[in-house]
Amino acid sequence: MVIQYAAVALASENKILSHPASVDSITSCENQEDFVSMGTTAARTARDIVSNSRRIIATELLAACQALDFVLDKGSLGEGTKTAHEEFRKSVKFIENDKDIEMYDELEKATDLLVKGDFLKAVEKKVRLDIQFN
Repeated sequence: MVIQYAAVALASENKILSHPASVDSITSCENQEDFVSMGTTAARTARDIVSNSRRIIATELLAACQALDFVLDKGSLGEGTKTAHEEFRKSVKFIENDKDIEMYDELEKATDLLVKGDFLKAVEKKVRLDIQFN
């Protein structure tokens, strides 16, 4: 449950960070200058939101793969799900019931997997549809 609490806290933080930076833009030099751009502030905030969201997704993947390992025959998974599970398990191993571990290390591995992009590429390659739009 601890990693779920952490994910919820990150989601709540994202809601706070979603406050538009533009509402805090002010004029300078006694209204003689243009409004001060808040672009840098908005970019830094967006970076933080992306980082938090990536951690939330890593948490969800960790929980989903653990659940799949507990209850499902891997032969019954769809191609994309099976590939996602296999790719995830290359980096993040199954957590045994009787082991007390620090989840931070596993979440770091899961987050790194998302950052590198190989996870998404492997899944996309497996489920790629050749659809042409006119």
